[in-house]
Amino acid sequence: MRRVLVSAVRLGLLAVVFCASATAGMILLSSGSHTWDGTESLLNPRLFRNGVPSTWASPKPFPGTFACPTCVYFPFAISASTLAGFERIQIDVDVSSTGSHVLAYLDSFNPASLATNYLGDQGSSIDNFFQVIVPLGHDLMVVGQTNFGPTIGQSFSFTVSGETPEPATWLFLSSGLGIMVLMRRISRR
Repeated sequence: MRRVLVSAVRLGLLAVVFCASATAGMILLSSGSHTWDGTESLLNPRLFRNGVPSTWASPKPFPGTFACPTCVYFPFAISASTLAGFERIQIDVDVSSTGSHVLAYLDSFNPASLATNYLGDQGSSIDNFFQVIVPLGHDLMVVGQTNFGPTIGQSFSFTVSGETPEPATWLFLSSGLGIMVLMRRISRR
């Protein structure tokens, strides 16, 4: 029996090492797009673009603001039920020009206080992604802003995805469960 247990542990460790390079998957939860048409609300100041996208590994502090008397914004509300229990959220952004920038907020967005509820942003106004952590039971606000005043006719789009655990995590958990079952059977004998 001891040899069976040692073999099970070795097999589990080998499987974890083999799958460790696999990446986590993403599940699409929501998407949105907007073309600036001049009917949006003013946003002065706007968020400062510091070139650093937010990531799960290193939550980004609020980057500050930049005066822009003619900048505007457009918000999208994504409910906690749409987030479906995912906390690690990735927002992929496509912009038609550097005139648009996408930000994320927890529960609500207050244009008079950009630091309030700030979760993160894309860093630079290019096609890229950024990551934020949204605690369970909370809503996500995705907000587009213009960087240089009205940019009528330009647009942005985004997708919101939730991270699924990587295969190595599932394998590790199931290996541990298998070892516990095996240990229980051995102890009964």
